[in-house]
Amino acid sequence: MSNPFNDKIKESLENFEMPYDANAWAEFEKQLPQSGGAATGGSQLGWKAVALVAALATSVATIWYLNSDKEGVISDSAVVEQVETTQEQSPSVEENRSELSEPIVLEKNSTKVSVSEKQQIANSETTIDNEVQSAIDNKTVGSEEMAKAADSEIQNLDKKTLPPADKPAHKKANVQPLIASFIPSSIKVCVGDGVRFINESSDLKAKMAWDFGDGGSSDELNPSHSFMASGNYEVTLRTERDSKSADRMVNVTVNPTPVTDIDATLVKEGYEAIPFYRFETVLKPNEAAFWSFTDGSKAQTAVVNHLFRNAGKSEATLTVKNSFGCSVSDTWKTENRKPFDFFAPTGFSPDGDGNNDAFMPGALADMGVSFGMVILDQKGQEVFRTSSSSEPWNGKANNNGRKLDAGIYVWTVVLKKEIVTKKTFSGTITLLR
Repeated sequence: MSNPFNDKIKESLENFEMPYDANAWAEFEKQLPQSGGAATGGSQLGWKAVALVAALATSVATIWYLNSDKEGVISDSAVVEQVETTQEQSPSVEENRSELSEPIVLEKNSTKVSVSEKQQIANSETTIDNEVQSAIDNKTVGSEEMAKAADSEIQNLDKKTLPPADKPAHKKANVQPLIASFIPSSIKVCVGDGVRFINESSDLKAKMAWDFGDGGSSDELNPSHSFMASGNYEVTLRTERDSKSADRMVNVTVNPTPVTDIDATLVKEGYEAIPFYRFETVLKPNEAAFWSFTDGSKAQTAVVNHLFRNAGKSEATLTVKNSFGCSVSDTWKTENRKPFDFFAPTGFSPDGDGNNDAFMPGALADMGVSFGMVILDQKGQEVFRTSSSSEPWNGKANNNGRKLDAGIYVWTVVLKKEIVTKKTFSGTITLLR
């Protein structure tokens, strides 16, 4: 049966060349026992046997050492196997010893080996075996220590290289550059208007510091601000994160806002039934005035007259705009107890007695506004027309023709100025003869 250990030694010896050292062999030869004469042949034979055993032991130890260096760290099982294999070889060594202890029968030229020489050979073999066993034991112990050291080093490397299971690997933070940026809702505004600032900075979680240039400030993300005086303002945003900061500045122009001043006077003082007012305001060269009234009337001028024909609350709203597009509004309010009364008589008698000889609504003369009045008979034919409050109807056709018959006539007045939405007024008059 093949022995793995013997096969390993045989394979190694075939590739191994033992260098020859003359000095080493000479030193070893001196240690051998000296005998003369007839024992020379036996001495030479003993020397050869001892040399053979020594060479074998030296080869085994050298191969063991080289194989250990090549393989690095030998496992415990491999070392035990080699030791067991070495122990199994012991009987063969003992067997060789028993063979050497018997008288050796040589061929014709051989001589017998003496007892003393046999004992020296046996002692030499025992010494060599002890040295080989000691080397094997030392190598085995060294191999075990090296294996343990290697296992310990591997465990230490595992602890160093592998991160703990409960601690995830740290990810490098993606740090973006800090940039301050914002957009105002408008870069040209009017005094008192609110401006909203939209923050477009790279890090909206950074600290924000706003300076509006008029003494106002804020730390909000998207603040709003109203400028109370005209001028040019530098609005600055500073963003701060850790030890870094970034600034952004935008110019905002604030234009002046007009001032409204309404002056309202009653045209016909003391006549509550004629709520006819004169409205005016003072404008600058780059300004325009716009009026609106509760009855829907509108006017675009600095001075305007208006007649509130209905009873109740009345309002006049003035809006002044300038060339910058800025505007401001104000409202004037009053309350009328009675609706507008045209003060038109219900009848007249043109008999020349100087009492109620002509027809003219009294409000037209008091208001002093442009108008047109037409009088129709019951058939719808026009009998009189005038546009002057100083020219009333005298009961004749066109005031210079024949006398008209007594009866009921229809009158209509149309106001020509923009003083009221409904410009037409009408009623009836009775002509008495």
